[in-house]
Amino acid sequence: MLCLIDYHEIASINPVLFPNTSKIPAGYNFIQKGRTSEFFKRIPEIFFQVTVPMDDHLADYKTALYEACKTVAEYEKRSLEQLFLVLLNPDADILKIRIEKKEGEPGNILLDDAIGVCENAKKLLGAAAQDVLKPAILHLGRMDTKISSFLSKCRFGQTEAGSVGISVICPMTEDDDGENRRLELFEDKTEETNFTRQITRKVFRNIQKLKSRIDDGQYNLAETSKENGISANFYDALLGMNLRQEGIRVDFMPEWAPCLKMEESLPQRISLTHHYYQLIHATVTQLKGNIRKYRKITGRIKRLEAAADIESRNAGKVSVVYVDDTNRAKTVVVTLDKDDYNRAIEAHTKGWYVEVIGAMRDGHSREIECESFNVI
Repeated sequence: MLCLIDYHEIASINPVLFPNTSKIPAGYNFIQKGRTSEFFKRIPEIFFQVTVPMDDHLADYKTALYEACKTVAEYEKRSLEQLFLVLLNPDADILKIRIEKKEGEPGNILLDDAIGVCENAKKLLGAAAQDVLKPAILHLGRMDTKISSFLSKCRFGQTEAGSVGISVICPMTEDDDGENRRLELFEDKTEETNFTRQITRKVFRNIQKLKSRIDDGQYNLAETSKENGISANFYDALLGMNLRQEGIRVDFMPEWAPCLKMEESLPQRISLTHHYYQLIHATVTQLKGNIRKYRKITGRIKRLEAAADIESRNAGKVSVVYVDDTNRAKTVVVTLDKDDYNRAIEAHTKGWYVEVIGAMRDGHSREIECESFNVI
């Protein structure tokens, strides 16, 4: 029987791109045959094999490469488009979102529905990134620059033939001395420290958690949010995936970048339907119950207060002068963590405006419980 091994392993040991054959997985064999290479594995009664052309000057190079990919696609029971999308992006996690609607025409959906999916795919990733970086029940104000940088690198992939949905390609990046660069194959990195993998994994973990909770008859999603760090923003993005429409089904399917090993097993597909809409909507309403107490203040810093020893400094207080609705100048005090306090120092030095969002506390000294701090 002629089959072949997992294409992730083929990509990882293709000596054309990666001459280090020590990366060959245990149990597999590699044979160099002049201008071709064969990868195979023997298990009882089955022989797995694929031949990959090594010399792109061969007259039939493209044909041979296409046949190799075609065999892989047939073995994995996936389309060539799906396979090509992954092979062309080995250094990226791919978030696939597919929409199916009972009353829709085959192969298409309404324009407004398509726009909603695209917009909320970005919101979903942004909310997951905020949940990773600064967990909160509700994220307000501007996103952190690290999150904005991540989102700016994401892009849409090719849509599969006959499929109504999108593929969001999320390049694996790594921070090196403040420089954000693309992750190279076979780097000694773990997914626990990779920001992109933390975000994409968070997306599927969140959806899996809330779906499992509902399927098990445990409808207190607000409690799930607290336990797993799922924000109202994330739920809002899910609702924007047309879940309010009856007869809708939204499939979320991950493709994990082979350049970074997946440390845990996650489902290959998670599906949500209109059945989940009411509970998710009720959870958003519950989580946003205290939204009215939040205020957004824009002003300039007039005073900084923190420990004199920089090494022991974990937080600091900042006094912000702003103009209220009656055009009167007022001052509010906000406590910031170490990173935000350092940004506040720069804003004070350069005279920049800052934006503070949080719950106001009235008293002898007006203070705001900071939910979001941004330099404008």
